[in-house]
Amino acid sequence: MRSITVALVLAFVTAVPTLAHAQSVSAEKLFDQGKALMKSHALDEACTKFEQSDKLDPGVGAELWLADCYERSGKLMAAYKQYSATEKLAVSLQDHRDAVAHKRGSALLAKLSKIVVTLPAAQSVDAIELRVDGAVATAGDTVVVDPGTHIVEASARDYEHWESKVVVGSDGATVGVVVEPLVRKVVEVLQAPAVADAAPATVVAVSEAPDLTGRSSLRTAAPVMVGVGLVGLGFGTAFALVAQGMRNDSNAGHCPGVNTCDARGAQLRQSAVTADVGAVVSFAAGGVLVATGVVMFLVAPPTAMEKFVAVAPVVSPTFGGLAAQGRF
Repeated sequence: MRSITVALVLAFVTAVPTLAHAQSVSAEKLFDQGKALMKSHALDEACTKFEQSDKLDPGVGAELWLADCYERSGKLMAAYKQYSATEKLAVSLQDHRDAVAHKRGSALLAKLSKIVVTLPAAQSVDAIELRVDGAVATAGDTVVVDPGTHIVEASARDYEHWESKVVVGSDGATVGVVVEPLVRKVVEVLQAPAVADAAPATVVAVSEAPDLTGRSSLRTAAPVMVGVGLVGLGFGTAFALVAQGMRNDSNAGHCPGVNTCDARGAQLRQSAVTADVGAVVSFAAGGVLVATGVVMFLVAPPTAMEKFVAVAPVVSPTFGGLAAQGRF
């Protein structure tokens, strides 16, 4: 078993140099084909051969030829990027040809079209993101582009998106783009709803039979009705205070205009509207219950009371239904 393992390891160790040698031979062959195609001015085919060669066996020499092929083909952007990549590779390998790649790349940079994006001095928005043709850019840096039309964008949270189209010429043309001051987004805020008018109650007679115990029953139920009504009024007061507090918070720097707020101010105003609705409903229900309890306690006749049921529709901005009261 040990002899088999040793044999496998030896086979693997032997195969690795063989594979690497085969790739190197293939890369050399592709490289030579690329040089021959360059001499015959078949530049597109030559660049393809250099790309394939460099993929199999990356090297400073092959990458310099590839960058030169791009440049001769008029692919200046690709050539500049390839010179930059070759310079980094040469520096990592301590190859003196890094100076050649740097010189050729610097000379080519003067021929390339460029865009420089700057922000206005008065713009105080933090975290503005800049993009040129969808790629993230930094204010003040030079962005190398091909001649033609390009899209410059600026965006920030809670601000309107800004975009501009610019046309850049050839032969080293440089276009400066100054981003216009971003405009804060305007959020429409709902106003507090008006109190719904109470509809008149409809009284439906049930019977006219005398009830000698009616006054006692009403006097017993009246305090319970008043107590529940007072609880409703308490909730209404609490909702009103919460709504006022939220509205004060929104006015403290979040809503400079009557109906103009930032995202936080709009959230506070919307929450205040919801609290207002709760206050309106609680006050209405509590008031009806207190009034009903007082009437039940004070005005019930001692004998022969008429049983009745009073039904009234109730409408508010958030719900609708029926409210009922009566004597039993």
